[in-house]
Amino acid sequence: MPMFEGFRKETLDFLWGIRFNNNREWFEENKKQYQEDLYIPMRALAFSVWEDITRKQEGLQLNCHVSRIYRDARRTHGKGPYKDRLWFSLRRDREDWTDTPVFYFELSPEGYCYGLGYYAPRPATLEKFRASIDADPAGFERLAQDLQRQKIFVPDGEEYKKKKGEKTGVLALWYNRKNPGMTAWRELGDELYSPDFAGKLAGELSLLIPLYLYLKELDGGDMPPEEQI
Repeated sequence: MPMFEGFRKETLDFLWGIRFNNNREWFEENKKQYQEDLYIPMRALAFSVWEDITRKQEGLQLNCHVSRIYRDARRTHGKGPYKDRLWFSLRRDREDWTDTPVFYFELSPEGYCYGLGYYAPRPATLEKFRASIDADPAGFERLAQDLQRQKIFVPDGEEYKKKKGEKTGVLALWYNRKNPGMTAWRELGDELYSPDFAGKLAGELSLLIPLYLYLKELDGGDMPPEEQI
């Protein structure tokens, strides 16, 4: 696996290019740039972050997955056949992985975001989440307060229009979310072009390991870990 050496100015050029030229002809002409300036650096970044996080915390059983640039043909909705962003996720390798918490990083033409969350949690998983808070509100409050002390991530996730229950204080930030998690949003900066970005990203995502371990207990059924990127 090549070392992450930083993204390049051409990385963002490609993302802007695919946004305004979302067609097969343009992509095929620029496929080499996609591979060299976007996919390969993203793959290297994912592996570096995965290696760092799994070294910090044993037993996470995470795998690296880099997203495809190709849209699902059933979900293009007139947007063109390609995505104008790319991301990676660190997750357990399960058939129903959308129902499990994942670490992620996403790069787009406007900026980047990273954090921990769900792709599409099942109602049963969210019921377990609320039940776990109800069973030990003080325990989750301690976790939430610890998470608040860092100034990088904020609680994220769409909230139910009709609340599932009334909570006060820090619990109110979490209890009624459809996909609870934490996210950081950043504008594009020179840090992306540095090899040091991998260590910085891994260090910040590691702050969310306690939340990951809490959410992980809401489901089960791990498969053995293996490199997937």
